[in-house]
Amino acid sequence: MTVVCGGGASQPIPGLPLLQQLFGSALSDFLVAKGMAWVAAYAAALGVVSFDLTSFCATDPPALPTIDASRIAGYFNPLNPQGAAELRADMGDLVGHFLWFDVCQCTSAPAPPAPAPLPQPTDVQTNNPTLTTSSGTPCLPQTYQNFEWQPGNGTIDGVTYIWNRQMVVNQQQTIIQTPVRWIHIRDAFYQGNAQQSLSYWPLTIRLTWYDANLTDIGHEEWVITPEMATGIPGVTWAPTGWHEANFLVPDGAYRYGMDSTSTFTWTDPSQPPSLFVDYVIDWYCTAPPAALTSNCCPPDPTIDIRLQQLYDLVLALTPTAAPGPYIDGIVHASLSGEGTIAITSSSRAIRVDVLEDLSSWPQVAQTPPYFWSLGFVTPFAVGTPLRGQRLIFNHQIFSWPTYTDMIGYTLTPGVTVNLVELA
Repeated sequence: MTVVCGGGASQPIPGLPLLQQLFGSALSDFLVAKGMAWVAAYAAALGVVSFDLTSFCATDPPALPTIDASRIAGYFNPLNPQGAAELRADMGDLVGHFLWFDVCQCTSAPAPPAPAPLPQPTDVQTNNPTLTTSSGTPCLPQTYQNFEWQPGNGTIDGVTYIWNRQMVVNQQQTIIQTPVRWIHIRDAFYQGNAQQSLSYWPLTIRLTWYDANLTDIGHEEWVITPEMATGIPGVTWAPTGWHEANFLVPDGAYRYGMDSTSTFTWTDPSQPPSLFVDYVIDWYCTAPPAALTSNCCPPDPTIDIRLQQLYDLVLALTPTAAPGPYIDGIVHASLSGEGTIAITSSSRAIRVDVLEDLSSWPQVAQTPPYFWSLGFVTPFAVGTPLRGQRLIFNHQIFSWPTYTDMIGYTLTPGVTVNLVELA
């Protein structure tokens, strides 16, 4: 008797296979078709869900689970030992609830239609995190500015100018209006003195954030390359290429400043060059600018070093076969009964040499002879037994994982052996 059938009985729809199985991709497809794409990836993590329609259709559909942000976080929290069980229970009930209306029927009255899809929790974001997708639009008029290098701003080193254009705090900083939270900046440079033939160079640009007391509270740095030069001296924004980036305005930022450092050569010392950097800033208040399609920065060298250290550690822990034939090492002589022996870290395997005459021992005539019930050899790691193997040949060799530190043996009465470590 089922509530969904008004107290009447229910059964599988005739003609359907009584065992219904949904594997990973089918689970996702099923939930997407039911209007719940947001939860499809969670259900796919189950691998497979099976329903025996004989018992499944004889009762009401599983109750809809209560899924909110904290419940979802618990599925994958390594500190929650029940996370995997909760995920399987919730996804099984969710799939089963909607599947019931596709594979089961009431015997005395029509079953009601399936309920509306389970809505996505309002505090859960899936697939497209808000940090990388935005519909934000600029909230203030666009800012266009430029600054210039001239000989007085640098030092002379032979025929090389080393420019270091530093912003004058009180004159060159620009106030950031209160509602602004993000900026999108584009910048390029051009040569102001067209008579000079410059050896182009990468130009390091720095954007510095200041608080209301003109204290430096952080900065961003990037490089402009020669390909980003405008080639058009003047005050119009017309670059043939440019650098662009998005930045979050830090809390407490009240002003910003732009400066740069560069080194280049020119051909005529009598006509020192001048260069300009143009930049355009769009201001965003309520939502960030659209994500850029290209990378803004090179890999972090600190992360690269740590990844290499992890890689080296994995290699050190990975079992590898040493080259060349085995070489006999320590001999543990005349062992019988059962016991354990500690092995040296350089050992790769162990050979078991049976000391008794085995000609009358029960055996199978083959090459080499197969002997019945000589015993077992079991490797141990930190006191924990690993998978043991049966001793069935004389002079049989046993290898083990590199972290093995002890060997256990159990020998049939009447069997005495030497255990020979092999390096």
